[in-house]
Amino acid sequence: MNWVVRQQKWDGGLPQNIEPTDLQYQRDADWMGTNQPVRVLPAMGKRSPSAASGRALPAITVINKIVDDPRYKQLMTGMEAFALNHVQNDYWFTGHHPDLPPQDFEEASIWGVCEFWLNRYDDTGDPAYLKHAEANVALALTWMCPKQLSWVDNPTQFCSAEQEHYFTYTLYCYQNRKIECLQRLYDLTSRQLYDEMRERILQGIYFTQTTGKDDRLGGTYERTSDPWLARPIRDGKPDFNSLGPHYMNEQSLDTFLQTLLLYRQGNDLYMGPGLDNKLFPDGTCYYNRDISRESRVDLAVIPSEGIIHVQITAWNTGHMNWTVQEGEGQQTLTHVVSGLQPDTRYAVMINGQLYKTYKAGADGKVNFEYSGEFTDAQAFMVEEQH
Repeated sequence: MNWVVRQQKWDGGLPQNIEPTDLQYQRDADWMGTNQPVRVLPAMGKRSPSAASGRALPAITVINKIVDDPRYKQLMTGMEAFALNHVQNDYWFTGHHPDLPPQDFEEASIWGVCEFWLNRYDDTGDPAYLKHAEANVALALTWMCPKQLSWVDNPTQFCSAEQEHYFTYTLYCYQNRKIECLQRLYDLTSRQLYDEMRERILQGIYFTQTTGKDDRLGGTYERTSDPWLARPIRDGKPDFNSLGPHYMNEQSLDTFLQTLLLYRQGNDLYMGPGLDNKLFPDGTCYYNRDISRESRVDLAVIPSEGIIHVQITAWNTGHMNWTVQEGEGQQTLTHVVSGLQPDTRYAVMINGQLYKTYKAGADGKVNFEYSGEFTDAQAFMVEEQH
């Protein structure tokens, strides 16, 4: 980090790359005989113009949370000023692709800057940062194809013209920041557009996933089409479909890790036909299907160890049913039922038998533990006593 601080340029930004000069070595005269370490004089090298690195910007917000160093805060202040005054206000987004020249105009960089504004909003609560993030997404929309192009067979809606010098339609953004930023914006604003964009882009990425049986299984293709340049002639007509090379790490693995993190993980339990909530001792929950259209319930079930599976079978204010099943062994479960009538008594039934009665607190919650074997499904019910 101290080396990075030294690279900051006059405009507050960081260069995309540095061409180092030859290293200068300073050695003691008898360094080989005394086992002296080699001492290297710092060499700055030639720095490229500043660019809006989509990774350095969000990273500096995380670093400042971890390390309390005024130099890093000053670095972030300069980077923020550069992003606002020389990138966003000039509508010139560059530097997200490490394999492109630092001044190449590219759509992916918008999303890196958007992530930076969202991080700053999370840290400060300043609504101006949220407005910047929404403005970035509005600008990114101008890069996106609004519909399915009639002369292309592969999906084109919400694909983007990726970069300045090579116009193809792609669905990805480096590290898939589109998916994360859109979900975060939807969570903050409840604006339906962000949820629909996120889902449409994600479905397009699923389309490009390789499903064959060779070692490329699970990878994602680079692009969907090249609408301005026909590829080989197929069946006597020009073919504008285009897939390109495979991506595995950030474009495939990272996409599906984000999918788990953003849509199928958390302390909330959901109710739906056959919906299985798989819980771990730390409260993490993985779901067996997309939960975006399922109903959340006011229940937490935390195992003492291992994993459990929870299915919600009925849920209303006076009658709540769920089943719990776990692969093997004894288990102690902590249950927290919320949303109840304060200062009202409730009966807890297990497998049709009364377990205990509890009085909901002023916060409308009932807490109870239960230990037992969960190899077979155990049925729980909480209902109001009259």
